[in-house]
Amino acid sequence: MDIEPELAFVTGKGNCIAGYVIFNDSTVRDVQWPDFLALTGPTRCKDFDRSKGIGPFLATPDEIGNPLALDVDVRIGERLHWKGSTSEYSVHPAKVMEEILKVFTPLPGTIIGMGTIPDCCAIETEQWLLPSDRIQITFDKLGSLTQLVPDHVKITEPSRWEKRSDLP
Repeated sequence: MDIEPELAFVTGKGNCIAGYVIFNDSTVRDVQWPDFLALTGPTRCKDFDRSKGIGPFLATPDEIGNPLALDVDVRIGERLHWKGSTSEYSVHPAKVMEEILKVFTPLPGTIIGMGTIPDCCAIETEQWLLPSDRIQITFDKLGSLTQLVPDHVKITEPSRWEKRSDLP
């Protein structure tokens, strides 16, 4: 199990950015590659109980100021602590919106994730989540999103990875 803390924006009327939220796009890494190769969705690696987190509230662009200048703090219980920043994104959300509008017109209220904040997930730090871990993702000016890692995810096939010694 892994998390993917992201800055997300919510579209408004007239194809504008109405506001920003924290988005956690959790992932089951050992089935992610086979799922992506299947080119289908929803997938086992992304769509499971408690896999998505959004919130805790919507902050307007004027409340945020520069969305590429927000510090990020991730805590997994008392065990893990990761830090990052939206300054590591290579593209401004307004540019992302501009590109989206070349493909489709999002309805007001559409949530667009900007991608995982570097160094704030287990696949980069090799510090993996455990069942029932408490996740707290904090972004400057956006508050803290708190979730729990599921204590059980239905396993549908053997993992392609070795069994972890820290799991029962």
